[in-house]
Amino acid sequence: MEKGKIILNTLFPKLCLNCGKEEDYLCEDCKSCLDISENIFCLCDNPKIIKEPGKCNSCQNKNLDGLFFAVPYQNKIAKKLVDQFENEPYIKSISGTLANVISDHFQLIDKLNFWKDKFLLPVEVEEKNIKEIGYDPNKELAQELSKTFKVKLIKKRFKDKKIVLIKTIYDNKSELDELARTLKNKGSKEVWATSFARKS
Repeated sequence: MEKGKIILNTLFPKLCLNCGKEEDYLCEDCKSCLDISENIFCLCDNPKIIKEPGKCNSCQNKNLDGLFFAVPYQNKIAKKLVDQFENEPYIKSISGTLANVISDHFQLIDKLNFWKDKFLLPVEVEEKNIKEIGYDPNKELAQELSKTFKVKLIKKRFKDKKIVLIKTIYDNKSELDELARTLKNKGSKEVWATSFARKS
């Protein structure tokens, strides 16, 4: 660990946001209560478990090619993590904790090979929200996932690319599907989405 980080962690130790234990924003005990998904779900409003990433027969009309999410948003610990990341006191470094949980999800479903030949695109956050928070949550999460899975972020030149949209919470609204449609109109081969939590 770098000297500066050692000093910082000594002065401002990371405390588990659920139990207060001095370890990380999510201690191992509380992580075990997070209910990290061992399944893959479709894009339907009432999602069904599917064997392979993608869509079921009922959501074939979606522009997104599929969705990955690590935990259900209903989990109280998941809500605490997201709340501290996207609301006061705005703890930017929680992005690393969220990325670790997402990584655990991909290990549990045995799909680490999914990230080959993919590019990350954080879903745009309104400028007024970025100014209020002090950072872009989706971009911070995307940067952590970029390091975790060794995948590059992309800003333009979407043609023939396989894109993974990154958003902290997936809420099944049309925003990501419309973005997927736009990217495919620009020539993207595939457009997926990955989130820490899913609301519906």
